[in-house]
Parts: sequence; structure tokens; C-alpha cells
Amino acid sequence: MFRYIPFEEIEKNKWNGTVHYANNGNIQGYHWYLKAVLSEWGAIVENDYETVVPVITEPIKPYQYRLLQELGPYSVNLLNKERMDKILPLLEKHNKSAQYPINSRVSSSHLTKYIHKARQKSVFLGGKNYDDLSKTYSDELLDNLYGNGFEKIKIMSGKKPEVIVELLKESKQYKNALMRIMYNAMHRGVGFSNGIEDKTTGEILAISFFLGTPSSISELVSFTNGEKKYRQLIFDLIFRNNSEKASKVETFHNVNDLQEMGFDLEPVGDIQFKRSTFFNFKKAFGGAV
Repeated sequence: MFRYIPFEEIEKNKWNGTVHYANNGNIQGYHWYLKAVLSEWGAIVENDYETVVPVITEPIKPYQYRLLQELGPYSVNLLNKERMDKILPLLEKHNKSAQYPINSRVSSSHLTKYIHKARQKSVFLGGKNYDDLSKTYSDELLDNLYGNGFEKIKIMSGKKPEVIVELLKESKQYKNALMRIMYNAMHRGVGFSNGIEDKTTGEILAISFFLGTPSSISELVSFTNGEKKYRQLIFDLIFRNNSEKASKVETFHNVNDLQEMGFDLEPVGDIQFKRSTFFNFKKAFGGAV
């Protein structure tokens, strides 16, 4: 049985357990992550938390949408048509935002009654030995990463969240939400940053903050000085340390920068509810949706 429950009735430990063990779980679904972005939310729950669906209980703001790009449903059961036909009417009834970032593991064939907007994320499937992986790099890519100018830069990690957000030309609301996520993630041992800086001046040339789980590593935020090779070098470092451990590495940021490193583009969808207030997708994503 599916039912809607308000925020104050959500059992946090059961909620997190479902997201953790769901075949389609991701870090955006955890209670602490949602709380860092939304003041509160509702929930659609199946039986004793076999399936959980975050319900957005007020019109979503563009900065919140950028941080909640792939939500539920999360389930330990198969998200088949029968199950989705029970979830979606409840979601439409209680969700108060025009856009709902549906999980990419939900088949688009189950969403035919709704307007379905497609976006893309960049995904690298792991489980590969780094030596074998790096053999697929082109000579041009290797030269960009380790050729001319490499001796003038250094890799660094552990920069404070304040340093990262200071580099961003973003709204105060977005920066504050990022700070909450990053500090929560670091406290739980699932957040870390890697970056590239100029050896001489100390200028940060690129930096990314990542969220890690046993099965995936996701880029939360990215800054570069305009040269994609520095960001590629950051991901190469991720591969060196994690290519055989994590099942995938993914990002929603500058998705075309990483294709020559073996990343594939994967569709992610949003469903839209006509009765809600819309906002501009392109404005929310700085021109890229």
C-alpha cells in the first residue's frame, strides 16, 4: 500500500535505509542531503518503507532544482508499470512544484501521461584497472594532461568549502545550500575535494567537490578557469584512486568536457505537472538544461 505522509512523520532511519539499499539509490535521496536543500518535504511510502519518494511541498526554486537533479522513487522493489501507476497520481496530487526530477532508472514508458523533459548527465562506468583505462586515452589527451605546462601546476585536496564557494559566481542561497551539503558530507566521511593550482601563484585553476558512496562518485560542484584540461586532470586522479572500486563516476556539470576520457551521456528526465508554477529551465542551469 502506498500512502502520503508529512515531513514530521518520516522515520529517518528507515528512509535512509531504503535509499541505501535501493537499486537506484543516490546520495541526493538521503535525509541529510534533502534537509540541506529543502526546509522540509513530504513523502510517498510503500508499506514499511519498501519504496520512498520525496515530495516537494512548495514551488522549487532554481537553486534548489540544481542541487536536486535526480530524486525518487527509491525502491528495493522493481519500479514496474504497476508500481509507478500507483506512485505517480499520489506524486501529482501532493507535489507542489512544476518540475520533478525523476530518477533515471524509471522507464520513460511509465511516464507517458506526463510531460517529460530530458536532460543529460555524464557517466563513466568503473570497475576497470587504471592501466587498461589510460591506454584508451588519445595522445592528444595525454599531452594535455601531462605534457606542456604540467610541471607548473600541482594537485591539491582538502580545501575548505568556504574556499570553493568563494570562487563561484552564484547566488547566496545556492552557496549556502552548497556549504550545508559539503559540511554534512565531510562530517559523514562521504565528501572530498580535489583541485589544481598554480605552483608559483597559488591560484586555483580548477576544483571539484565530490560525494562518494560504495557504488558511485558524484561531482557536486565544479569550478575551472576556463581550461577543461584541468578538470579532466581532476577526474583522471579520481580514476587512479577509484576506477576499480566505484561502479560509476557521474556529473551534471559541463557534461561534454569528459567524453574523450570515456564518459557517456545518459538521459535524465523531469516530469512536469501542468497545475504548478513553472520556472525557466535554461535560467536555472545557466543556459544548459
